[in-house]
Amino acid sequence: MGPRPEVGAARACGVSGAFTCAIQGFGNLGRGTACALAEQGVRVTAVADEHGCVADPGGLDVGAMLACPPSTPVPGLKTAGQRMPPGAIFHLPADVLVLAACADAMGARETVATPFAAVVVGANCGLSESAEDTLHGCGVFVVPDFIGGIGGSASMEALFGPKQTPTAIEVLRNLAHMMRELIDDLASAARRDDVSPRTAALHLAAGATVDPDAPPYGHCRYLF
Repeated sequence: MGPRPEVGAARACGVSGAFTCAIQGFGNLGRGTACALAEQGVRVTAVADEHGCVADPGGLDVGAMLACPPSTPVPGLKTAGQRMPPGAIFHLPADVLVLAACADAMGARETVATPFAAVVVGANCGLSESAEDTLHGCGVFVVPDFIGGIGGSASMEALFGPKQTPTAIEVLRNLAHMMRELIDDLASAARRDDVSPRTAALHLAAGATVDPDAPPYGHCRYLF
């Protein structure tokens, strides 16, 4: 499925080679994230929902987990691993944490002492701006929700943006290219201007030229 924001976030933090990922939330977004990361060889070491957390430093059996019905609570998923309370996921070592569940997922206690190099916010309002600022102050690279959750809009651009109707493989290739270039630009701008990724993303958006009379798709600077 090509590079995802989690991969770009890991790269932005200097994590090279294989990396580990923890996922808070195992609904549609969390399941899709786990599937895509497993396909790319990323080791998913912890998953949590409101019912509990399951973790294995050696990597969870994502295939077995996805074979369970979508409504299955995380503690009941068919995979080996230690069962813990839901909040344990914020304290388990992993290179990247994906927030795919609810708003304001991390409070002050979780943000001031976090084991993650990067946090990717997929859920709408998954982190407050103050929580993002705290993580940024701790050296954590945070992909804000309006970037981490861009999949729907990006898919439309990848499908309808090209001058010729793309194949399914070309859509996925376009998506991968857009995400890779966007996260790289975001990381470069944040480093250059010494600002948070959210601020860098807002600056990038403010600098875009929008023509209200132009077609809705086909103008993304990151499109092939």
